[in-house]
Amino acid sequence: MKRKISILFIFTAISVMLAIATVIMLLCIPKLYTDFKMMMTGVFVLLCFVPYLLFWIFRWRLPNYISISYIVFIWCTTLGGTIYGLYDIISIYDTVLHASSGVLLGAFGLYLYRVIAKDQKDNMLFVGLFTISFATMAGVLWEFWEFWSDEILRLNSQRHTGLDGGALVGHEAIRDTIYDLMADMVGAILFFVAYIIIVNVRKRKQPIVVHNKIGSTTDIADNIK
Repeated sequence: MKRKISILFIFTAISVMLAIATVIMLLCIPKLYTDFKMMMTGVFVLLCFVPYLLFWIFRWRLPNYISISYIVFIWCTTLGGTIYGLYDIISIYDTVLHASSGVLLGAFGLYLYRVIAKDQKDNMLFVGLFTISFATMAGVLWEFWEFWSDEILRLNSQRHTGLDGGALVGHEAIRDTIYDLMADMVGAILFFVAYIIIVNVRKRKQPIVVHNKIGSTTDIADNIK
């Protein structure tokens, strides 16, 4: 019996091929090669296997829309932004990706809530607070990572240095970090608003049932003569 190839497997295989192509390009074009880019290519491959690791370790089978969105996000950040330099080429690229990460982390936060809460009755206010807080906290942890990577590797992930190489001060020094955190939160809020709309639409489409005198349940449409 043939095993069906999952869409996650296809996207992971594409990721590996993209990594191989990137390594070849870096080796063939000396001007583009840096040890950091080569290292990030390896990190890119490892990050693409995170959905599998979550299943192997925690038995969390993420919905396809989360897994695929995550891998595409890794393509855009690690390959597009860090290795191919789109962060520097497109001024709003970083902000757009942070907003997208807010949506993605909001979706994962909601999935995590479902795993924890299981069959408990949902309190939409609490679900919203959990989802948005989870995404925002993840954004804060990412900013921690950017700070320490800048400190250790002498990068400029948090845009603390201007184009002239001089250190920024005051609001200019923290502008990038604050904008990133705001984008994370806005993305999570937009995700949850969209989730509420989808839930309400689905509820309206569900058939309305009534109980007849002997206790059986029938669709209300069947009772309209």
